[in-house]
Amino acid sequence: MALYNIIHFLEEALNNIRRNTFVAAITVGTIGIAFLIFGIFLIIFSNLNDITSTWKEQIQVVSYLKDGLSNAEIISIEDKIKSEREISSVAFISKEKALSEFRKDLSSQTGLLEGLGENPLPAYFEIRLKRAYQDPKSILSLVDRLKKIKGIEDVQYGQEWVENLSSFLDFLMIAGMVVGGLISLAVILIVSNTVKLTVYARKDDIEIMKLIGATDWFVKAPFLIEGMAIGFLGSLMSVILLFGIYQIIVQNLPLNAGLLFGRFSIAFLSWPDMVLLLIAGVLLGLFGSFVSVGRFLKV
Repeated sequence: MALYNIIHFLEEALNNIRRNTFVAAITVGTIGIAFLIFGIFLIIFSNLNDITSTWKEQIQVVSYLKDGLSNAEIISIEDKIKSEREISSVAFISKEKALSEFRKDLSSQTGLLEGLGENPLPAYFEIRLKRAYQDPKSILSLVDRLKKIKGIEDVQYGQEWVENLSSFLDFLMIAGMVVGGLISLAVILIVSNTVKLTVYARKDDIEIMKLIGATDWFVKAPFLIEGMAIGFLGSLMSVILLFGIYQIIVQNLPLNAGLLFGRFSIAFLSWPDMVLLLIAGVLLGLFGSFVSVGRFLKV
């Protein structure tokens, strides 16, 4: 009996779509475009997130040491730095190595180094941070503690750059939530109005079904399945269009060139992202049809 009901619901949902083929096609297309916009944003966000993750890995804290420290004092300072929970790695750069690297950086401008007498550069520690502590608040807290270590002259970490990067990531997150929310609302309204048209068109049939004893859910189920099918087809259409646009962009634009930090290429949505997009279409379609049936179907 349950299997029969399921088959009946699927047949009725399919018949509802066939009766309003043009409206259903327009609805699927509209949902597809809406999800396409969201999918494009998702691809942009995903790739920018990868880029910013690379940028974050470039963040380093530099602790400059006072002159005249003994090897024992330097080792003691290094041990204190390594004891901090935020630290991923520590590298000591001696005064001699610092000068050598400085000379390499200015190898094309040797004239600038001719008048250089005694080595003016300080020794320092290059400090890398764990991923969980690469936010401005954690870095600032670490810097404050490092400055209190005896023997450290100054600590620098590019405060403005780190704060700007963090603000940019926060903006992307908020923008994604706003875009996703607006598109979800639009899909719900679109599906709701489409199912409402179907309900009105079958008002007489529904009244007859109720008169012969059909339950509320028996009447509602085909419309809910119709909404789910429309949502699924719309989201599937968006994934197909997204992939086509992605292929055109990747094949025709030189986006594999260097981009600020090494080479970078655009990545398409991951399989989990695509599955979630399809599931979102189904759930939003279900919710939209449920709202429509609940408001306009008097059962």
